[in-house]
Amino acid sequence: MVRPLWALLSLAFWLTACGGSCPLEIHPPPYVIPPREGLASFRVYVACQSDEGRYAMGSGVAIASDRILTARHVVDVCQRHQQEILFISVLGADRYLRMAKVERGAADTEVDVVKLIVDPGFLSPAEIHNPIWPSSGTFCMVAGDHEELTFIRRCGQLAFWDAKYVTFDMEAIPGNSGGGVFDSENRLVAIVRAIAFFGSKKRLVAVPARKWTDLVEP
Repeated sequence: MVRPLWALLSLAFWLTACGGSCPLEIHPPPYVIPPREGLASFRVYVACQSDEGRYAMGSGVAIASDRILTARHVVDVCQRHQQEILFISVLGADRYLRMAKVERGAADTEVDVVKLIVDPGFLSPAEIHNPIWPSSGTFCMVAGDHEELTFIRRCGQLAFWDAKYVTFDMEAIPGNSGGGVFDSENRLVAIVRAIAFFGSKKRLVAVPARKWTDLVEP
């Protein structure tokens, strides 16, 4: 999800004004997120070194006190335009803007997941569960809503699955890529990858835990 120069300048102002760790006033969410889901969820910003002020916005979920997972295609926006990354920052429910960088070797291009090192840390990681698909019950996505500067939570049932991905009967919006999908016990089971269209119906495509658990290991 690419935004114009004014948003990049706003992020740069936050970073220079308070050293990359800023309490921000954000809009209160129109719902209550269960604590484990909410505290583990982040909005991700990637700024490129470009005259156009190109940057991308996605989501992420904490898997350790100083590590989060996000979608690799969010972080790769600069490389796709043959540009260097200017900075990566993440913003959580605690309203602090933190700096991040890609952990070397901690990416799986095949399944579109990457691990970021976050500084300062002190994150509340999600509990990870690797279910056997197909798995029944209700699943909920928590991801960034960059228009409202908050998070959205949407729930639905498993729709399809295959060797690489799981698809859920719930909608997503641009900027949700990299967000977490949680089961009914608030355990992280998948990372959001894309929005898929089945006729006129939107569905959420995610990478199941079994495809990226090797990235969780230190």
